[in-house]
Amino acid sequence: MPIIKARADELYDEQRPYITLPCESLARLRNPDAIAIWVYLLDKPPDWKIRDKEVRERLNIGRPRYRAAMAALKEAELARHLVFYDSKTGKIKRHEWVIVACPNLIDERLEV
Repeated sequence: MPIIKARADELYDEQRPYITLPCESLARLRNPDAIAIWVYLLDKPPDWKIRDKEVRERLNIGRPRYRAAMAALKEAELARHLVFYDSKTGKIKRHEWVIVACPNLIDERLEV
């Protein structure tokens, strides 16, 4: 038994925090940086604001690797990059990344 996993019910009973990683979603990712970012961000609370620099520093990756990883997440439908515009001026107000555990959740739960 080279891989020993904890069951969700065991972690719950012991009141230990845990996250759920759907196997189907994980199988979509081939970029190891994308996997690291995805797991790291799924561990954050739902209202946590994704700050590129903070994620890069935490995972010790540079801007090019980060951008490639985020592109891989986007391609796997596990991330969406939102751009918000000012309705009066048409200028960009802000950017925001949304990360999901499963591809179908992005459209079901995204409130823009």
